[in-house]
Amino acid sequence: GKDTMKHYGRVISSLCLLFVLVQFGCGTTVSPGQRGLRWYPFTEGLTNETLKSGFYWQAPWNDVFLYDIRWQSYTESVDALSSDDLLVKLRAAIIMRPLPEEVYFLAQEIGPDFYPRVVKPELLAAVRSVVSNYQMVNVPEQSAEIAAKVQAVVVEKLKGRHLEVTSVALADIELARIVLEAVERKQSKEQEKEQKEFELV
Repeated sequence: GKDTMKHYGRVISSLCLLFVLVQFGCGTTVSPGQRGLRWYPFTEGLTNETLKSGFYWQAPWNDVFLYDIRWQSYTESVDALSSDDLLVKLRAAIIMRPLPEEVYFLAQEIGPDFYPRVVKPELLAAVRSVVSNYQMVNVPEQSAEIAAKVQAVVVEKLKGRHLEVTSVALADIELARIVLEAVERKQSKEQEKEQKEFELV
């Protein structure tokens, strides 16, 4: 009677629990645009076989680390000094991703926080270093050239880091107000002069 029912109840709930564990605790889906690395904490640690998209079974104590290999954009605000020692504020955007076939080495040497640890400091340093070769007033019109130089520096610095950079762009360039006003005054004086000469003619 009752005991048998209880026993069956227990068996059924154990089976349900087991089913739930098997369903949820024991598999990882690697989505398109990701690569996975198997992690065996008690035996070999991180394995160098890179998993492409699909579903992978695993014991609950093992894991799969996921790395997004799609192009990602990161934007930083940078304060840089021009060659005439004036402040230029700008935003630098970098588009990059882990090299899909080198995810294992990236995981071993740097880890998933590769952007803040490795890329961001190199990007900021490159922007400051390149901008310091330009006069402040020339930064906006030469921003494409500056961005290309920054990209070349960053690519060079990230060699062997298992990352790939496809573009660096600069935007929202703000120049020191004082100089801008001086430049505008000079231009308006020249325009007045030209206007007067034109009226005389």
